[in-house]
Amino acid sequence: MDSSHEARAATRAQTKAQGGAEGWYRLLVEAVRDYAILGLSVDGRVTSWNAGAENIKGYTAEEIIGRHFSVFYPPAEAAAGKPDRQLVIAAREGRWEGEGWRLRKDGSRFWANVVITALLDPQGRLRGFGKVTRDITDRMEAQERERKAAADLAVANAVLRRQTRDLARARDLAERAMFDAQAASRAKSAFLATMSHELRTPLNGLVGMAELLLGTELRDEQREYAQALDTSAHGLLTIISQVLDFSQMEAGELEVSLAPVDLRAAIEECAAILASAARAKRLELRVEVAAGGGRLMAMADPPRLRQVLLSLIGNAVRFTNRGFVVVRAAEDDAGGAARIEVVDSGIGVAPEDRERLFQPFSQLDSSSTRAYGGAGLGLAIARQLVTLMGGEIGLGATSSAGSTFYFTLELAARAHAVGAAAAR
Repeated sequence: MDSSHEARAATRAQTKAQGGAEGWYRLLVEAVRDYAILGLSVDGRVTSWNAGAENIKGYTAEEIIGRHFSVFYPPAEAAAGKPDRQLVIAAREGRWEGEGWRLRKDGSRFWANVVITALLDPQGRLRGFGKVTRDITDRMEAQERERKAAADLAVANAVLRRQTRDLARARDLAERAMFDAQAASRAKSAFLATMSHELRTPLNGLVGMAELLLGTELRDEQREYAQALDTSAHGLLTIISQVLDFSQMEAGELEVSLAPVDLRAAIEECAAILASAARAKRLELRVEVAAGGGRLMAMADPPRLRQVLLSLIGNAVRFTNRGFVVVRAAEDDAGGAARIEVVDSGIGVAPEDRERLFQPFSQLDSSSTRAYGGAGLGLAIARQLVTLMGGEIGLGATSSAGSTFYFTLELAARAHAVGAAAAR
């Protein structure tokens, strides 16, 4: 075999090998479905089209080959010459890459990553372009969601910072308001304490002089006047004491000191104080204490217990025009507390008045206020005092023919037993 024949054979073999490689490459390109791979002529017309291009853009090869690739761009961008400028850049620099909206055959849009590469022959002359497009709409939308979330977070942080500043200002204002309120409360308490002292001193003088006057020989008319003076002075002294106590309670300055108290002795003492008022109205005032053969001892602050008893018994006498007032004391059914009841045959309490009965400055109605007087503080103060002593107070059975007020106190024996158990 001569050399020329061998050269022709080698050339045929090389051509066959190249043709096989090109065929394999075309098969590989055609098989790719996630990327649109297409060839463009120098003037931008489609020369080749793979399955990925059909999958992404929706055109078949027969529909698109020969058409200008600007058909994939939004009309405004195509009219502005954007596709041709990208080819110019690719021809000059060898490559152009970018992202933007592209159109499918059905007119829907997708966000594309596009790479355009200049194709040169061995002599360096431009023969066309290779174009690779990838649909990255999902990634773009995810990035957009991230950007929106970041923007929303920035807004939320700004709102939170503003709210934090507003909260700090509100806290400062609240602290200043609380300081001012505390100062005002202290000033009010000091004022009331001073006024109470200043008012009680002359009132005690009036009470004393009225009592001395009543102990002298007086004509009936004079005794009536002196009795009215004594009653009014005592009433005014009671109201002043109630206002002071209520002010101290509001300021949280009222304290109690608990100790074992003989309930019979405490109740009988208060009943004796109010006995003359009951006799004047011809009422039966009696005390019933069930002590089981011994003394009924409860934990209480003696002066405050006396104040509660005087308030409840005094109200019963005041609102009862005929019949009786009975003060009872016994262990409750559970055996852990003493229950003190003040039962009367007076005007009773209407159902609609029960809820506001223990509210400050509350009376049954305007007519009872005019008829029976009082500042409407006695029961409110009694409730606070009983609560401070660890008990409960309320209104029991009531009707148009009387009412029953009660309160409870812990038994002294139970308190000592609990204290001893805690010590052990």
